[in-house]
Amino acid sequence: MKKISYRTFIPSLALAILCSTCSCQTDPKSPTAIGTATPSIALTSATSQNEQAPTSSTNQTKPIDVTISNETKQPSTQEVLPKPVFITLKDNATTVVDDSSDCVFVEGNTIIIQKEGIYEIKGTLSDGQIRIEAKATDRVELILRGVHVTSTTGPALYSKSAKKTIIEVKNNTQNTFTDAKEYQFPNQQQTQPNACIFSNGDLTLKGKGSLTVVGNYNNGIASKDDLKITNGNIQVTAAKNGIKGNDSISISGATIQVQCGKDAFKVTNTEKENKGFFLMEAGKILAIAGDDAIQAPKSVTISGGSFTYQASGKKIKCDGTIQVKDGCLIQK
Repeated sequence: MKKISYRTFIPSLALAILCSTCSCQTDPKSPTAIGTATPSIALTSATSQNEQAPTSSTNQTKPIDVTISNETKQPSTQEVLPKPVFITLKDNATTVVDDSSDCVFVEGNTIIIQKEGIYEIKGTLSDGQIRIEAKATDRVELILRGVHVTSTTGPALYSKSAKKTIIEVKNNTQNTFTDAKEYQFPNQQQTQPNACIFSNGDLTLKGKGSLTVVGNYNNGIASKDDLKITNGNIQVTAAKNGIKGNDSISISGATIQVQCGKDAFKVTNTEKENKGFFLMEAGKILAIAGDDAIQAPKSVTISGGSFTYQASGKKIKCDGTIQVKDGCLIQK
């Protein structure tokens, strides 16, 4: 019979005792009980085999609470809009501006908006003008809530320097702009507006209200850059062109009526790449033109909506590509 050495027996006995005390007879109420899927078990299983378990009861690993508190602040993806400035138009230099800053300057019946921002406007100027003189990089949004402006010296609404001007016509409101038959230009003025609503930068019209524009001098609505119409009920009467965008005209909605002495819709840019186009994707248009219904040098695309026209000139004048979906262009 083979003899067992004390040197072999004693360590083996100690190992057996240690294994018996560490058996998985865990209290079922404990979060580390077998069969309970908790973060502590997952973390323990990932522990390196080379690590030694702590021998002190005060250092035992506790389950980790991975619940995210409702108070945890997540990064906000919602754009925080600036507080609007409220303007109530009144004659005789009594216009009220609900703002203590220098965003708006009132000079008689001329309302001068000087900074980027949102401006909610209501009221009447029987002989005045709304003029935007913000920075060339600024974006100015006008929210119309029943605005009536008539000018006897120039355009009724003139965005002189802002990069982008947005006009939103609020639902269930009537808004009218009427310009002078003759414009009075200050000496050495480099840019001369030629429309009742005129912008030297991009111009966007939107909203579900009604906008009536009377262009006695030349054009009804004009932009020297891109002109976009996304919604609204718009009526334009003009001595010459009804709606003019130097770079482009894009219409993605709205009901528009134009009656004018020359072109109903006109785009003029022939030089810039990706400019010089007319695009209509949706909406309803009635155009009565003394010349062409649509004029654009690069392309004319009508992919949706209905465009009804009566023109003394051409229905479409374009040296580039013309794409009109069947049933969209209708002669009155």
